[in-house]
Amino acid sequence: MEDDGQADGERAFCPLCGTPLAPWARFCPKCGNAVAPPPADMAPTRSPGVSRKVNPYREALITIGILAVAILAVGAVVQARGLPFNLGSQPVPGAGEIWFGDSFNASTFELHERWSTVQVGRPLAGVAHTTRTVEASGAKLHIDLDGATVADQLLARISGPGDLIGFTFTPPAAGTYTFSIVGLDGTVLAKGSIPAQ
Repeated sequence: MEDDGQADGERAFCPLCGTPLAPWARFCPKCGNAVAPPPADMAPTRSPGVSRKVNPYREALITIGILAVAILAVGAVVQARGLPFNLGSQPVPGAGEIWFGDSFNASTFELHERWSTVQVGRPLAGVAHTTRTVEASGAKLHIDLDGATVADQLLARISGPGDLIGFTFTPPAAGTYTFSIVGLDGTVLAKGSIPAQ
């Protein structure tokens, strides 16, 4: 009889078919049942070029999660540094709009405080975002009070980013003021209204 290194009372048998097993056996020689885990030095490894099955939904969810965290982190950094960009709002009007407030930054054209009404006799700042680039002295500021023209003056282009124009005006009387930036060809490039009380 062959010496297998085990005493007869300690001999291992396949739990599925009962066949006697050699002490080093990982599989039953009769039925193929796995009878022992592989030794630690034979842990499974991944061969180069062998890919694993990946659930595309799981990878998509992980990617979306990473993007959401990145967007929130960028928003927190931007707000913490006090930069003019804000994920929840824009610091300047959209193209074709005029916004009003108490003052604006001459470099960024961001309004200090945005107003929906103004008091008569109080200086008003306006920021217009034109629908196209306006060259120096290439547009007029047209101001109406309740439909009647109050002012129609040629604008000197204020230097700044893109198509932004800033101006100031002090309303002399109560009513609704409508401001328009008009190109020399008569095209309205930006428009906005504000009531004065």
